[in-house]
Parts: sequence; structure tokens; C-alpha cells
Amino acid sequence: MQNNILILTYWSFSDALIQAYTLPYVRIISKQLSSSSSVFLVTLEKDNSHLSVRSKNEIKDALK
Repeated sequence: MQNNILILTYWSFSDALIQAYTLPYVRIISKQLSSSSSVFLVTLEKDNSHLSVRSKNEIKDALK
């Protein structure tokens, strides 16, 4: 069975609250889902804290 989870936050990905509180829950949730399911994490990046393409790719790899 496919279940997709959408997590929305107003914090930037690099914010300490995301790193310390949100990401551990994202990992716990993703471990409970089937391999056909996905977790989508949407963050609100500040204008002055754009992520480079390289940073985005590193984050994607770390979250796999």
C-alpha cells in the first residue's frame, strides 16, 4: 500500500529546529512506510539563505 506524507514547515532547512526536531521524526516516519511510499519535506527558505544546487543535492542524498 502506498502512503505519501507531506510535511510543511515555515522554518529554513538549515534552521536548528529542523535539524534537531523535525528530521528525526521524518526518519522515524519514513522507516514505518512501505518502500513504495514517500515523505515530502517542504521548507520555507529565507530570501538571504538560498541553497546552492550542490547543497540541495547533498541534502537529498542525506535524506535517502
